[in-house]
Amino acid sequence: MQVFARGGFDCVLGNPPWERIKLQEEEFFAAENRLVAQARNKAERAQRIEWLAQGMLARHLYPELEHPPDEAAKEKETYARFIAARRIAEAASVFAHLKAEEGGRYPLTGVGDVNTYALFAETIDQVIGRRGRAGFIVPTGIATDDSTKAYFAHIAQGGRLASLYDFENREGLFPAVDSRMKFCRLTLGVAPAAEFGFFFTQTAQLADARRRFTLAAEDFARINPNTLTCPVFRSRQDAELTKRIYARVPVLIREATSGEPEVNPWGIRFATMFHMSNDSHLFAAEPAPDHLPLYEAKMIHQYDHRWATYRGDGGADVAEDVPLAAKRDPGYAVRPRYWVEAREVYLRTAALPKGLLSALRERNQPAIVLAVAHLLFADWLAKRRASADEAMQHLYPEWCAFVAAQPFARALAPTQLGLAADNPPSLKPLGPHHLAAAAIDAVQDGPRERTAWFEANRGAVAALLEVPRHFPVLPATVPTIADDAAALAFAEALLEAASPRWFVGFRDIARATDERTVIASVLPRAGVGNKIPLLFCSSGVAERQRAALIGNLAATCFDYAARQKVGGTTLNFFIAKQLPVLPPDAYTDSDLAFIIPRVLELTYTAHDLKPWAEALGYDGPPFPFDPDRRAQLRAELDAYYARLYGLTREDLRYILDPAAVMGEDYPSETFRVLKHNEQRAFGEYRTQRLVLEAWDRLHATETHPSAPGAIA
Repeated sequence: MQVFARGGFDCVLGNPPWERIKLQEEEFFAAENRLVAQARNKAERAQRIEWLAQGMLARHLYPELEHPPDEAAKEKETYARFIAARRIAEAASVFAHLKAEEGGRYPLTGVGDVNTYALFAETIDQVIGRRGRAGFIVPTGIATDDSTKAYFAHIAQGGRLASLYDFENREGLFPAVDSRMKFCRLTLGVAPAAEFGFFFTQTAQLADARRRFTLAAEDFARINPNTLTCPVFRSRQDAELTKRIYARVPVLIREATSGEPEVNPWGIRFATMFHMSNDSHLFAAEPAPDHLPLYEAKMIHQYDHRWATYRGDGGADVAEDVPLAAKRDPGYAVRPRYWVEAREVYLRTAALPKGLLSALRERNQPAIVLAVAHLLFADWLAKRRASADEAMQHLYPEWCAFVAAQPFARALAPTQLGLAADNPPSLKPLGPHHLAAAAIDAVQDGPRERTAWFEANRGAVAALLEVPRHFPVLPATVPTIADDAAALAFAEALLEAASPRWFVGFRDIARATDERTVIASVLPRAGVGNKIPLLFCSSGVAERQRAALIGNLAATCFDYAARQKVGGTTLNFFIAKQLPVLPPDAYTDSDLAFIIPRVLELTYTAHDLKPWAEALGYDGPPFPFDPDRRAQLRAELDAYYARLYGLTREDLRYILDPAAVMGEDYPSETFRVLKHNEQRAFGEYRTQRLVLEAWDRLHATETHPSAPGAIA
């Protein structure tokens, strides 16, 4: 207590344990019972654990064998140890997750799937004095992971971070630790700017000033404004170049903060369609007329939705690259491993009101009819009344006119639309803004029986008028719907029409050391597995602008920035949101005139993407899949986007190959795998040559980078 009376410790050194608190079933049973550990998936493991509890595991798996008499008792004892271990882990997790106002000790790191190293790191920060210093070794995730972002923001924004040096264990600094493990030496103490270094493999490399760089609090706020976590740079030059990129190009989505609204210029919404494990009961092993292929991440690449296909010769689980001869056939379509019902795809992607989607999913016919009436009446009213006040003054007469035009709604009471205010009813309408609690033909006004009338809620009416803007899915001319059967058929047709005819998605699996990190593609209408997250833009973003977004996601300069963010193998949404992406209003008409024809030619190589081509105003045949031509088009786009990003030719040279600018011994790499693959295939680093030649052609025009360029 005397230490804390003086403000805390002057010096803390440590190497905390790196253990997840949550019990890992696979690890537990690897030591306790191999039959459970060998389960192929979570569902099978759960079944085997249940049999273990009954003392019947081995008997269920091997009924033909003889079993010792004490086997059942031993299995039950193993299960009891499992339950005890799980309860201890759950109790520790509850303790770690207690909020500060509840007396919790870990308000910054007691979130998500807690690891003990994070709890120790927060404890160290709590016990050192204001002028004290602490040095400890923890996984690098302390600075980069979403679950520890609050802790890192606290030490980085609060001037408590002195240095962070990241190491890879490839050279066995810790022989007992996996060689792929990344850890860091973290130093806490008062400092105006923290010093960083990443990808060290030996402690002697700390002396190399080219590997070290400083970042101030405002750098974190600009580069990672949502999480305030640490970007991962290999060198000082990478840090400086990335800072300049983010000074010019904003992040894809800046999340709302206290006092500041969300900034999402593309109106981006991330979504996954089918979970490959949890939704596996929906997958079919053979095609059917009412089914669509299920795309998996390995099947796509940049500008290529036919990258890989599954074999149909008994090797259904083996994916292989699509041969060039097949890609040159515009009628060729990849074969997936699974197919899914088309209606299920529509239900998961259609831009329809939630109530209508829910009713269609449940096949609840009365609810479908009511939801169709709600959608159509919203469209009817919005076309005739400009404001909520005007609509209130004509509400019931408009309902009557709507029912006359759409006979299927005749059996519905207008109060069923959710427009009534929470006020007592009256026995007579007190104005046109009162709605009958009965269908038109059932309204009664007799001496003994009268229909109740409810005043409409202005807010509900205003929301109704907004429905057509949020869901612009109705045909230009709405057909007359005679009865419930016609309403059901209309809803099913609308479900299909409101589902996108093409998607934009990216591979969830991403590594900074692969040939490319961010791999995004246009996909035809299909089922899509969860390892291809989908990007949905707001309806206000034109298809032409979406083509520019696709070009941006495939640009070399964008991929370079992404490589500074991806430290593991997953392109999480929190990373994607903080990548530098040009907003829609950054593109001039001349920019789009340069970009769109090239993106179109690169993507539209098969008939199954005809809707995508039509959305861009092109009604011709698919473009030939010519690898040399495609390399040239991609290089032109790379050079163009580099200019839009505000880069110089020297910056672009560095991005393509740091060694070409800084020397062979410079401690950074960008597209090393791409370079080596092309040197092996073409005898040169072809991308580097083509991109720089394209840059020089653009520069030779002596115009602003947004000057249009014709496709040769």
